[in-house]
Amino acid sequence: MVIWATKRVMQSYEMACEKIGEPVKSVVAEPNDYHQALLTGDRVWMFGRAFVNQPSHNWGHRIVSAGTYGVAFNLGNNKWEEPHKFPALSNEENISEILFVLNKSIYLLLFTAFGELSMKSVHKWTGSGWESLKLESFQAMPASDPSERVTMVVAEGPHEGSTYLVSNVGHKIRVAHLKVSDGSVSVTHVVDVPEGSGQMGAQAVSAVEAGDRLLIGYGVHGCGFRWDNSHVIVCDPNKKTCETVQIPSEPAPRWGFDGARAHYLSPSGVWIHAAGTVPQGMHGGSFEGSIWALTNLSSTPAWRQLEGSIPTDGDVVIGNGRVINIDKDGVHSQPLKEN
Repeated sequence: MVIWATKRVMQSYEMACEKIGEPVKSVVAEPNDYHQALLTGDRVWMFGRAFVNQPSHNWGHRIVSAGTYGVAFNLGNNKWEEPHKFPALSNEENISEILFVLNKSIYLLLFTAFGELSMKSVHKWTGSGWESLKLESFQAMPASDPSERVTMVVAEGPHEGSTYLVSNVGHKIRVAHLKVSDGSVSVTHVVDVPEGSGQMGAQAVSAVEAGDRLLIGYGVHGCGFRWDNSHVIVCDPNKKTCETVQIPSEPAPRWGFDGARAHYLSPSGVWIHAAGTVPQGMHGGSFEGSIWALTNLSSTPAWRQLEGSIPTDGDVVIGNGRVINIDKDGVHSQPLKEN
């Protein structure tokens, strides 16, 4: 009886995922193995990510700004458009990047990868290449050690012209506010998450703005890096305060590592998380495509599993009432069911 009940519960979350397009390789002769996917308007943009070695820091990463291509899948006619190649945006070794959407436009922010939190340049995608924007001065914030790595996530939010940047500088989480206005971009430091506001060694992996609260999802290092599905750090940027809030609900997503592959703040005010990797052993993992909503963002957050599942590993974007997955076999779509 228990096994049968479990099967019925799992079947209730299943939904047909329709193939609506061919894979990237149908329009890009030699596509990169890894991509960054972003949804803006009725287009899913795929940007190739090329590997860049960082020997001075015993590191390396896959980045768009190395000079790759952008290609759009048009959701209006379910066809790929012509790809656009572009040159490298920087040749610096100590550089990293974050891509995000504001005002229905795609932006790429370059920042230092090691030793300090420093904003280097901002670029806007024109549909065929990157346009450099004026970046207002941002005073560099040094790390405690030159070897400390810097990473960054962009918060999901309701505002068209601004967002929050949440950075990990070593083991310190820092929050800044980014605003786009009249062709220029300003970044202002807001608050450092105090030690003790989260678990020791917490590192931000996602964030969302809800009213006057900024919720930060995080992971911790232990037996590998593990996303914490039972807590979020909640900051009030106006009061410059932060605290850890427990998510008491069960069940919850089982993903580890960085948590969900895709996030989305829906018009109804719930934070959608889709697909991830379930840990196996110390470093292994397997793809798991469930879709979840974190609700009650203004009070005590709670998990709720949604109908539908992403069947295969790939790049995921969410928006316009749909969940889009692009994998080696093509482009797949299913409706986003919040209830």
